[in-house]
Amino acid sequence: MLSKACKHYPKYFLYYYRAISNGSKEILEIPLKEKDPEIYNLIKEEQRRQFEGIELIASENFTSRGVLDCLGSCLTNKYSEGYQGERYYGGNFVIDKIERLCQKRALQLFKLSPEEWGVNVQPYSGSPANLAVYTGLIPVGGRIMGLDLPSGGHLTHGFQNEKKKISATSLFFSSKPYYVNPETGYIDYDRCEKLVNEFKPNILICGYSAYSRDLEYDKFRKYANQVKAYLMADISHFSGLVSSGEFNSPFEYCDIVTTTTHKSLRGPRAGMIFYRKACLVDGENL
Repeated sequence: MLSKACKHYPKYFLYYYRAISNGSKEILEIPLKEKDPEIYNLIKEEQRRQFEGIELIASENFTSRGVLDCLGSCLTNKYSEGYQGERYYGGNFVIDKIERLCQKRALQLFKLSPEEWGVNVQPYSGSPANLAVYTGLIPVGGRIMGLDLPSGGHLTHGFQNEKKKISATSLFFSSKPYYVNPETGYIDYDRCEKLVNEFKPNILICGYSAYSRDLEYDKFRKYANQVKAYLMADISHFSGLVSSGEFNSPFEYCDIVTTTTHKSLRGPRAGMIFYRKACLVDGENL
């Protein structure tokens, strides 16, 4: 088989064998500490900084040695665009197994039935996961509504100010926020309902990055149904509390749920998109 390949790609294999004969194979096995001591020392410096410092940043966490082992493995060598069994590149049969296992475990984590829910585990983080949801469900210029950033919301929920559109979400989609009551610090659900009926968003987003209360998903479901909108929950900052049962679950009421995996789930830096296979707008399938 090798000889046949050499007939089709003679120059490639010539360079390959020359590289091996010149000792290039050993270069691939040199540890970072020897290969690039400058970078190695900076990584060790950052490791000490993380160990000795305290930063209460809701978007960060300390992952496990097992996760770090995966991130530093041969998996980084592979392109795996597309879905399992339908990849653009060949040689993905092991990657397919890994991705299917990840999907299975994600559904188990939140106690979801694979008959009712699916999950995409490919996003790099929460922001591209949210953008993927918007572009997948509504056209450019469609309307989205989420909690205002100064009220504890997130940039990717459509934040903009009077002078500038801040995020890509507000650039590509029409957005309007709802707010917390400035006196109580709680979400003003009555005002939210009024704003939803005035703006009539295509997607109503519940979730936050800096809000100190659980959410009343049943109310958001009611408001979404009134204007026939998709209901999406972004639980990136508190998904660990949802999976443990300490917080209300959005899965009973929402059509889409997004989350990161590197915050309270303490996993690798990535995102997930859960989608209900039959949406709940007015109790009808979309």
